[in-house]
Amino acid sequence: MGLDVDDPRRDDGFRRWVGALAQGEPFDWDPDSEEPEFLEWITSVYAGNGAMPVEWINPLVYAHRVELAGRALRSITRQAETDLGPLPGLELVTTPPDDQEPTGVVRAGGYGGRITGMSFAEVAVMVADNVQDWIGHDRNRIWPVCPEHGRGLHPVSEGGVPFWLCEAGRHVVSSIIQD
Repeated sequence: MGLDVDDPRRDDGFRRWVGALAQGEPFDWDPDSEEPEFLEWITSVYAGNGAMPVEWINPLVYAHRVELAGRALRSITRQAETDLGPLPGLELVTTPPDDQEPTGVVRAGGYGGRITGMSFAEVAVMVADNVQDWIGHDRNRIWPVCPEHGRGLHPVSEGGVPFWLCEAGRHVVSSIIQD
């Protein structure tokens, strides 16, 4: 992805701002990331708002994660319900930003780790892992299962593509997001 003349990333102010963010307080996101989707997002934040202080950015981080997690959860839930039937109660569980959690907390299903990704692929893997925890806890089932080996699959991402991996045969079974 090349930079055009009007791209804020060409601006010294943008580079200083991102550098200052990267040197500041610890985040649960990486302001120094080179991931293209993140760079597009942080560039749009800067283009629309200038060099905001981190306490103003954190609510935007939260909103971005909620949006990405919601998209991923809708797709993953459709797949799970195709295999398992209706899954009432499988939803995003969120806590808005506050002094204790500056970027808020986002989880899918309420179990598993918090969603800290800033790209759709990262978030989709985290949501898939949360959904697996929820199904295991609330339905006492393993999902999804490799059709060849009968074992549970693992959500992974490579090259920005989230997919289900079978560890038994070390093969890709399917994409996590099937829209």
